[in-house]
Amino acid sequence: KRNPPHTKMFTRLAVAALLATSAFAAPSANATCVVDAGSAMAASSCHMTGGVNGTLAPGSNATVTVVGTVNKVINAGSVSWKFYEDGEQHFVSSGNSEYFTCTIKGCDLSSPIALTLDPINVSPANFTLSFPVTVPHPQASGDFHLVFFGQDQDHYPYDITATVALSSTCTTDADCPRNSYCQNGPGSHPP
Repeated sequence: KRNPPHTKMFTRLAVAALLATSAFAAPSANATCVVDAGSAMAASSCHMTGGVNGTLAPGSNATVTVVGTVNKVINAGSVSWKFYEDGEQHFVSSGNSEYFTCTIKGCDLSSPIALTLDPINVSPANFTLSFPVTVPHPQASGDFHLVFFGQDQDHYPYDITATVALSSTCTTDADCPRNSYCQNGPGSHPP
């Protein structure tokens, strides 16, 4: 039996969507990273680490790390991020980090803050983008999306854009979204 033509089209679209983004399973059991294609940085891995036993609970300090190659010379820039929670109207936390240590006279590429290049001042080069975040305490669903982007001295287009989807795991009633409780966790008391 042959598949109808519209089935083939949907299959092609699904394959194209998979090729257009790079998804990486995260070392943290409750985080998944997706890096958008088409930027100056091509990722070979992306993950969020930290927390206890690989689980990023509310209040956990975590590190987002993306590794890959960059196809342009970068001599300044920064990475910016925002945490969004499903069910909340606005972002719930944000931050940024410079790529390198900079002064009014320029940036020292051999003194990385969020971006390490190897070799420096060469294209293509290997890169490691790494920055710290703190997992917010849930106010609604406990499901978060950390959206981040990096921009260099040219400001546009962005060097990299990506999203880390994070399903919150509450370990105490205080960690859970309002009107929720840890059904199987310690102190499992309904609100």
